[in-house]
Amino acid sequence: MQKKLYPKNKEMVPKHLLMFSLINNRAHMLTAFMCMLGAILFHACKTRTTPEDPQQWLDDMRRIIIEQSSFSIDSSSTEKYPDRKLHITKSFHQNRLMIEKWYREDGSPAVEKYYAENNLFEYRRELCLDGEIAFEGIFYNGKAYGLSTWWDCRKNKQEQGVRYADQKIGIWKEWKADGTEITTDYRHPELTDSLELIKQMLTESGS
Repeated sequence: MQKKLYPKNKEMVPKHLLMFSLINNRAHMLTAFMCMLGAILFHACKTRTTPEDPQQWLDDMRRIIIEQSSFSIDSSSTEKYPDRKLHITKSFHQNRLMIEKWYREDGSPAVEKYYAENNLFEYRRELCLDGEIAFEGIFYNGKAYGLSTWWDCRKNKQEQGVRYADQKIGIWKEWKADGTEITTDYRHPELTDSLELIKQMLTESGS
């Protein structure tokens, strides 16, 4: 009969061999763990995306909100100045506010607000007397998010930058009447990454 090559229990194995076996097993486990961790980090780095361009973010948000505010109007309401001139109009679809417009006392449009399906998201633009855009931006629950831009009524930019809950973040630019450009860093670039979550909330609200 062939003799067994291994003893029946660990007590019969010399202590120095047990210690070597234990160290060797732990080394293999550590190597496996490091390989797995490296694979996870490699995958994370490979799939990580760069922060979205603020202008592209605004364009996408504007498009989605206007699409969600384009249902047929089935009711409306108005508010007037003391002299009975038109001040504010509100358009509804099945009791949901879709579009709100403000007028100056001379009757010219001053502000346009377009609301997403959940009424929390809003694309807002202010208008010059000739109808040119003087301001545009996105609002969530009444606070400004993302790229905000102001123009004079000659189509020249006056100020532009990103806001988060009304707070200025990142790099802002201001243009003086003589063409001088002033740049200010309001920091908190990490908040810019959160704008993608804001857009995701809007997308899911209309699904």
